[in-house]
Amino acid sequence: MVDQTLSCTFAGSLQSITPRLRDFIARHEPDELLVALPIHDHALRRHALELTAAMQATLSSGLHVSP
Repeated sequence: MVDQTLSCTFAGSLQSITPRLRDFIARHEPDELLVALPIHDHALRRHALELTAAMQATLSSGLHVSP
């Protein structure tokens, strides 16, 4: 079960996550994605959301990311 969960978990830089997420979307064709940011510090959480938005802008699949 842990292996299945980790196969759907993406952590790292934009450069490392974007191609893996693009492959995941192509393979599974999800209708939506859930972004969980268990970050207590407001500034760091905001930065993570900004990075998520930047990554979403680079994906060509029409994926919509909402906080």
